[in-house]
Amino acid sequence: YGPLGTLRRRTQAAAQEALRDAETRLSGQLRGSGPALTLALEDALGALDIAVDQSYKLSPHSMFDGLEVTELLTEPLLLLSPQDTPCETVDEAADLDWVCSPADSACGRSTAGIAARYGIAPRYRYETDDHFATVRLVGAGLAVAVLPALALLHPPDGVHTAVVPGAARTISAATRPSARSRPAVATVIEHLTIAAEAFRLDSLAA
Repeated sequence: YGPLGTLRRRTQAAAQEALRDAETRLSGQLRGSGPALTLALEDALGALDIAVDQSYKLSPHSMFDGLEVTELLTEPLLLLSPQDTPCETVDEAADLDWVCSPADSACGRSTAGIAARYGIAPRYRYETDDHFATVRLVGAGLAVAVLPALALLHPPDGVHTAVVPGAARTISAATRPSARSRPAVATVIEHLTIAAEAFRLDSLAA
């Protein structure tokens, strides 16, 4: 085989674990007799070959317009509440303190969309884009939150979860149409798809 070349990719923090798994699988397959492929992390959007990004059902965006998109997995959104004061519905959490991502973030917009859908005005006591910090604040009994299910892969004690009906997040791999047929791009997307199977949480979906 000849070299596959260098692939530039960017990924959301939530997808890092799946991406690491895909890269490990890919490196093992290509080691030795296989074609050579270098994976480089790039921050400049214009230089990317693949972007692993997210979209929320209740706050869609147009970032993928004009791109080739491969959906890797769709996960439900969960209402997180302290184990001592569990909430089964968003309505039950209306009068409690909330922790939320910044208002201009995808997760923040999704939470605002859920609040509007249920006709509540959450009292946002804490703001952070760190999902691990959010989960810990809930576990400490300080707030409630809505997060994608992947944030609860390793939840601490003291957190109660309930599925938010009709709310979901999809993680996708996006490429330029002209890059989709490149062997390096096609190979990495194939392995991302395989790796994502281990993180599918479809059984939790309402």
